[in-house]
Amino acid sequence: MKTQNCTFGVIFYLKKQKTSAQGTAPICARITVNGKRTEISVKPTVSASQWDVTKGMAKR
Repeated sequence: MKTQNCTFGVIFYLKKQKTSAQGTAPICARITVNGKRTEISVKPTVSASQWDVTKGMAKR
């Protein structure tokens, strides 16, 4: 019986190009499955100063 190596990853990031007049940017997710990527927007927005790049999440 053969087994397949499957990979899966999710990364959250800010889409700074879409920053609004209030200074908030939408949170996006990049999902990778077996080397194929897709990007989606997850509706919440946050200011860039409240985003922790290393953790990929908003600061508390």
